[in-house]
Amino acid sequence: MAFGEKANIVASGTIVEINVPNQLVHNVPLGEGSIRVAVNCALKGDSPLPIPVKGVFETVGDALGSQVAWPQDLIVFDDKVKKEETTKEKLAKTLFKSISPTMPKSCNVLYAYAHQVMSKGQTISTNTDEDIFGVKKIVYIFQEQVIVFAEMREIGQAIIIAHISYLFRLVKSQQRDQVIGFMDPARTAHDPRYGNLWGHWILTIIDEDKDNVYVMDPLGARHPQDAWKAVLNKVLLNKAMASHVGIL
Repeated sequence: MAFGEKANIVASGTIVEINVPNQLVHNVPLGEGSIRVAVNCALKGDSPLPIPVKGVFETVGDALGSQVAWPQDLIVFDDKVKKEETTKEKLAKTLFKSISPTMPKSCNVLYAYAHQVMSKGQTISTNTDEDIFGVKKIVYIFQEQVIVFAEMREIGQAIIIAHISYLFRLVKSQQRDQVIGFMDPARTAHDPRYGNLWGHWILTIIDEDKDNVYVMDPLGARHPQDAWKAVLNKVLLNKAMASHVGIL
């Protein structure tokens, strides 16, 4: 998605197709020549939006994870990315014909709802608490994202944010929200592709009081977790030496 001219790509996202007359986007008419898009990745977060929502979404960074109106003539289609996603989708369907029989009943109901009631391009929206990421957000979860979640395939940032919202409510009910923080995946996404097979993060928990480090094994056998463990060991060793020897 571009701003000003097609050569100035500022974000990547997904077109949202909703076949209703007089469409509104955040209570503002969509307008002729514009289409509804979901902003999935900000390539230039400080760039103004071509069609801002005054006081709500004024920059690309503001609109991350939300839907906005975008001029149709500033939408740039990447045929290569489209082809890769289509191939991955077909492969996934051959590997996962149905969901696991151990799936919770609520997930079965959600899966059936996505298949039987939701149409392509339709979304489920949810509001996130301002205390989670420091700003209020509306997250839109597409039909296909619900399906891939239930089929235990690669999930996108919208599903992750929904899960973070649940975890936040849980820790808040236990009065632990002041000691546990969450990072907005929409602001850390660096790859515009829907799924990145080998780019998973490694969850690392550092307990400074006990000098313990917990490293959760990432998805994907090719991830260089051994190299990361070596870096952590060196950092801890340097810290231990500095605390005993002192630094001039």
